[in-house]
Amino acid sequence: MENKPTLLDYFEQKSKTLLSNFELSRQQNASSNLGKNRENFVKDFLKIVLPPRLKNIYDGEIIDKDGKKTGQLDLLIIRDDAPCIDYGGSNSYLAEGVFAVIEIKSNLDKTKLLEAKKTLEKVSILSINPSSIMMGGFHIGRPLRIVFAYSGSEIDTLFGNLSEENAFDIFDLVCVLDKGVIISKGRLLHVFDKQNNNQPIEQNFVIKGNASALGFLYYYLVQYGTSFSVGSMNIENYFQPLDQWGTIGTILPK
Repeated sequence: MENKPTLLDYFEQKSKTLLSNFELSRQQNASSNLGKNRENFVKDFLKIVLPPRLKNIYDGEIIDKDGKKTGQLDLLIIRDDAPCIDYGGSNSYLAEGVFAVIEIKSNLDKTKLLEAKKTLEKVSILSINPSSIMMGGFHIGRPLRIVFAYSGSEIDTLFGNLSEENAFDIFDLVCVLDKGVIISKGRLLHVFDKQNNNQPIEQNFVIKGNASALGFLYYYLVQYGTSFSVGSMNIENYFQPLDQWGTIGTILPK
């Protein structure tokens, strides 16, 4: 193959390994084990291959400055300087510190896609302090919203489902390990019009193939991961208004 992407073979093999591990785990009867396995296989892979600032991968919920909460989410990739709130169990993370949200499904059909949409909609309405938007490299100013599945409906069918629901803006990526990936327009990748001097076309599109789901998940996480390498975080709004904490006064020097 001419101009074969350097990492294509790598992600083809890794996709096969991940899918094989998941298929083996399905021999366990307990659904709770299956759910935990499907999350752990992805989490363990990402912890190995992602750069140090993206190796903080947990489950939990997100809370924003207005008090909105997402509820429990499958995988959160957290900035390595992100604060959290400890409730004695699964933690809640302040929205400004969450880099990406990945909802994981065993088999992605329309029902499961709409289930993921409902979950990620709660992420999409979070209020994030504008002063914390990172300006280094590629940036998006909010958590990436991704669904990852091991298998599922044909990628064209899922694309049609998203179109019917007008839901492309909820997802940055829809990754199906044995099918391919759906990529929302206006992100990192664009389709180019060969008939018009290779001008970029703003449209949603699919990339089919065994390597695509895992490969472009990696690509998006790493590319956007540069966005907070020089970023700052401002959480003042979580503490305003100050007068709700108690009486405010000044102490005069003696």
